[in-house]
Amino acid sequence: MNRIPPVVLLIIATILWGGNFVIGRAVANDLPPFILAFFRWCVALIVFLPIIYTALKREWPQIKKHWAIVLVLGFTGVASFNTLVYIALHYTTSINASLMNMLTPVIIYILSFFFLKEKLNRNQIIGTVISFIGVITIISNGSIKALQHFSFNKGDLIVIIAVILWSVYSLLVKQYAKELPGHTTFFVSIAVGIIMLLPFYIFETFTTSMVIHWSATSIFAILYTGILASIVAFIAWNTGVVKLGANRAGIYLNFIPVFASIFAVIFIGEKLILSQVIGGLLVVTGVFWTGRKITTENN
Repeated sequence: MNRIPPVVLLIIATILWGGNFVIGRAVANDLPPFILAFFRWCVALIVFLPIIYTALKREWPQIKKHWAIVLVLGFTGVASFNTLVYIALHYTTSINASLMNMLTPVIIYILSFFFLKEKLNRNQIIGTVISFIGVITIISNGSIKALQHFSFNKGDLIVIIAVILWSVYSLLVKQYAKELPGHTTFFVSIAVGIIMLLPFYIFETFTTSMVIHWSATSIFAILYTGILASIVAFIAWNTGVVKLGANRAGIYLNFIPVFASIFAVIFIGEKLILSQVIGGLLVVTGVFWTGRKITTENN
């Protein structure tokens, strides 16, 4: 991948992640969420092992030293985030889910303020307010009545919880970037996440009233999420970030809902409504605003 231009790598990653939301929605009636998540990460672990094996032996002491952080990474980034998204996609659209995923940078700012005591500047506060107005517009479908009665789609609310957990994961990855090697930490996080998902997978397998359909579509969904949306997207994104820089690369995450919306309309017949467009634009505006630098004038 080193020969591919970084912009292309970043776009490939966002295309694959955008597809993850649509795939999750497409097989919502075929595969229960814990079963889909469990098989996804098992496939990812198997595919990633030969790629990472040599580095894992070399870097294991660093992983072991920060085992508590790796456990949290496995819980938030692997076991929880995508599983909650798959649960949410039983109740909400892939367009809504992908739009609210854009809230991640704003949530990271808020978490940094509360837990790392980092100060929020004026632009970050303004951007946060704008983004939250956008999210409220999306989950209320632009309905004043829904706001008055607080009658939101529970799938949308589950996505918000998932985004908060993903923000915790992202913040920890950023905080421990110098102490923990990226690829091997991700691999061990997958293993930890699988162990955490195992009891839920077993429970769901024996108790679900949903008829599980093992078809070409459901198998494709597992392979797509396990290989393309997990391993290929991860390597493409990390390589692109290294080449282009984290700050410049971060803006490409806003392509995820764009591709998710296109795929959702084309492949699973979802309709893009006005409140989603307005809400999405507000969230994007808020994210851009939080990244603006405060300019000061000398008097």
